Amino acid sequence: MTPLKSQGELKITESKFYRVSGESTQHRGVLPDIAMPELIDPKEVGESSYDTALAWSKTKPVRHGTYFTLGSVIDLLDKNHKKRIASDPDFIYLNERKALLDEVSNREVISLNEKARIQEKEQIEQRSLSIENNRRRAKGLPTFENYDVFKEDDEAKSDARAANAGTTQIDTEEDALLKEAGYILKDFTAILRSSSKKVASTP
Repeated sequence: MTPLKSQGELKITESKFYRVSGESTQHRGVLPDIAMPELIDPKEVGESSYDTALAWSKTKPVRHGTYFTLGSVIDLLDKNHKKRIASDPDFIYLNERKALLDEVSNREVISLNEKARIQEKEQIEQRSLSIENNRRRAKGLPTFENYDVFKEDDEAKSDARAANAGTTQIDTEEDALLKEAGYILKDFTAILRSSSKKVASTP
């Protein structure tokens, strides 16, 4: 083998992974029962973004025991989840951010005029600032006076997260998805306990 060094890389995918259901994890991954907002499009980042990625497929499932039928439970969990996030400032923020990112990414025409590009950039920055300040007002936090201050604060938080990446420190106030996952787990536990009590009290 001759080292390529800086001449490039050759990547070969030689394995596919399957769940016990027989479905592969290519492209779809493990589909969640309850969806959360995603700011990163999996079709643009990761394996699915490659034209030569192996296709999704299905093979013979593995025989396994079924311990719970969670269809009705998941429906109730999803209903509670949607009710919670409808008025949650962090989720409203995430959905508005996603809408703005999608709008910018899906543009079919981009001006080559410098003044027009600068104006467009400033408009996007002001909309981003407005979305963040709306979130902060709803949570009783002080708002940012301009985009530069907002950007500095965002970069400082990003640096702090990177510094704590290898630790067990968790800040649920800055992680709306993690906090909501906790609420879903709490709901799930309460439903299971309620069901257990009903079974125990049945003559």
